[in-house]
Amino acid sequence: MDGDGDGEAAASAVADERSAGGPTAGGSRSDESSQVAEADDALLSRLALIGERPLADRAAAFRQLHDELRSELDATDTPSTEPTRPA
Repeated sequence: MDGDGDGEAAASAVADERSAGGPTAGGSRSDESSQVAEADDALLSRLALIGERPLADRAAAFRQLHDELRSELDATDTPSTEPTRPA
């Protein structure tokens, strides 16, 4: 298997968040917290689904997830034109 379908809902949620401007596009801090919690839940669900697969399929699915997360981090690693908020 190529890993397709193991996290379509999670990938869709990430895509929806990106198209909506992500958690820093405005809105309240509680909206951001809610979006982070939803993303965390989606990732945990996806990891649980991957963990139920046979070993060979699991390895491929984890590799795909790793690549997606790395791409996301690389995309957010670029300097932003927006001022940063203190943590």
